[in-house]
Amino acid sequence: PAFALTACLVFLLNSWFGGDPLQDSNGLYLTAVGKHDRVLLADGTVMHLNTNSQIEVAFSENFRNIRLIQGEAHFEVAKNKDRPFRVYAGKGRVEAVGTAFTVYLRKQDVEVLVTEGKVELAEINVAPETKSTLSDGNTINLNDSKGPALYIALPVEQLGRLEAGEGATIYVSQSSKVKNELPSVKVKVMDDKQRKRRDTWRQGFVLFTGDTLEDVIAEISRYSPVDIEIIDPALKQIRIGGQFKIGDLESLFDTLEFSFGLHITMLDNKRIEISAANIENNHN
Repeated sequence: PAFALTACLVFLLNSWFGGDPLQDSNGLYLTAVGKHDRVLLADGTVMHLNTNSQIEVAFSENFRNIRLIQGEAHFEVAKNKDRPFRVYAGKGRVEAVGTAFTVYLRKQDVEVLVTEGKVELAEINVAPETKSTLSDGNTINLNDSKGPALYIALPVEQLGRLEAGEGATIYVSQSSKVKNELPSVKVKVMDDKQRKRRDTWRQGFVLFTGDTLEDVIAEISRYSPVDIEIIDPALKQIRIGGQFKIGDLESLFDTLEFSFGLHITMLDNKRIEISAANIENNHN
């Protein structure tokens, strides 16, 4: 049939002239605040992007490289032993073949949760605030979101392996005042509560199990453009537990008012203040 002949011709032309269909997915992928997205890549891998996330895909002849610029994503990786699948986030690298895992870039730290298969964790040994030159002459800079830094053979140090049901956080120390000095990195394994919380966003809710109010507000704020401020610093350490639907701020605020005795003040559509109920009048 003519269709089959045309498809065959396209395949041959791609082969002869170096075309690589896997590179059709290369580019930048974004999600807005409060939005999720599902992306099917050319190799069959499925990416689930969480709220306010940015990802750069750079598949090449030898590797399938992903850079998580900000936010969080879950990857269901298609098997391809000839092209390792690598996700770079901050100073962390996560490598997997035929597996599923989540990566969250939280400021400098990187949280990794494996839901299927196994992954290898590594640290990128390049100072984040300096430029370095590799043996092939390429210049790399971890702060350059559009540079080639994370799609080349970077110097790395292996940190260990995670298997299905396991999670870990790659903690990065604050940048040293000594010029060009590499920040220290340590890995901490997640406990049961942390693992469960890290994966709930794909089901459409957030889970808190004794988290501080400060951490709760930081997590909730990822999904909303509303600016939420805790007026009294002493309130930040209140421990909060519960499950809330993503985007349902009203349920969270009801819980804070009726279960924790806090007062919620709506300044306007984009600003909210949280204070102790007994000092409400001082802020009116």
